[in-house]
Amino acid sequence: MLRPLLFATAVLLAQATHAEEPLRFLSEDDDWVDLSAFLDRPYGFIPVVAPITEPAIGFGVALAPVFIDRTQVSQNNRRPNLAAAAAGLTTRGTWFGAAGYSGNYWDGKLRVAGGAMVANVNLNWYGLGNSPLQDDPLQYTIGLQGFGFSFAYQLFNSRFFVGLMYGLGATQVSARGERFDEKALGDTVMSLLRPSVQLDTRDSIFTPRRGFFVEVSATGFFEGFRASGRVDAIALGYYPLFDNLILGARADFGAVLGAPPFYLSPFVTNRGAPVMRYSGQQMADLEVELRWQFWRRLSLVGFGGFGATLSKEESGRQTSKVVFTFGGGARYELARRYQLHMGVDVAGSQAGPALYLVFGSAWSRL
Repeated sequence: MLRPLLFATAVLLAQATHAEEPLRFLSEDDDWVDLSAFLDRPYGFIPVVAPITEPAIGFGVALAPVFIDRTQVSQNNRRPNLAAAAAGLTTRGTWFGAAGYSGNYWDGKLRVAGGAMVANVNLNWYGLGNSPLQDDPLQYTIGLQGFGFSFAYQLFNSRFFVGLMYGLGATQVSARGERFDEKALGDTVMSLLRPSVQLDTRDSIFTPRRGFFVEVSATGFFEGFRASGRVDAIALGYYPLFDNLILGARADFGAVLGAPPFYLSPFVTNRGAPVMRYSGQQMADLEVELRWQFWRRLSLVGFGGFGATLSKEESGRQTSKVVFTFGGGARYELARRYQLHMGVDVAGSQAGPALYLVFGSAWSRL
């Protein structure tokens, strides 16, 4: 259903705004649907209509027009500018609205990004590590209104970037029943400051075929006179085993400093692991993916991995939790000039199955 929807939407917009110049939505190379020419236009965008099947928040739908601008792309800067808006609603009462921008300037030496979000999310809290709440979670609701912006600057002419992010948000946390710690509930206003160092050699930010992305960051959370923090490290790698067979791997680590709010604890993010289901004071996960572009623009994907958390209770006892994830999916090369693929993944773990719509890569990093 996705290909006809994208095709029809693009045709209608083109006729309404630029009827004097007909567009081709079939590639001159292979006569398959390709949105590259449409994305080259000032108004060109991809209308992402995605089912929400994340087990943590229920079933629903999200709408997200994504605008892509390649005017800043050069030999030294392979990253286009992006602008997007999104809105979604689920059967569990979760809803959200967001908008964001990512731009590249000074021939790619300066990267800037910013965004704002309003959300009301209903979730389950399974505790940290191997908590008894894994079998009997607590239900809570978190309201969020916030914004943030960041910049990253290239070090000399290397592939290294140093960056800084600032964010400010208000949260309202409420829970059902009386089992939740009252100290974790209520309204808060919090700011964050996040310096980072990045290494980025990927050949595309959408669907890379080769290269690496590594980022190390430290985040400080400030709530009045209270401060806490978190350190994170992530590494992505892509390597073409053959021209049509791409191997990818992702490793992720996170650890808290002090006592940030429970919903800021790191959690396993592998496909198949529900959001915040496997949280801990320390977290590490690994996922490996193999994508086989077996015929023209069509690809099959297989992936698997595991994640682990480690936490210390107030009594001093350490608890841990391990989850194994696996799955497969399919991709369609939607915009060849942009090296952009889209598709779906089906994943599973001890927590059950899940379905994901993938835009570009399951491990997207700007």
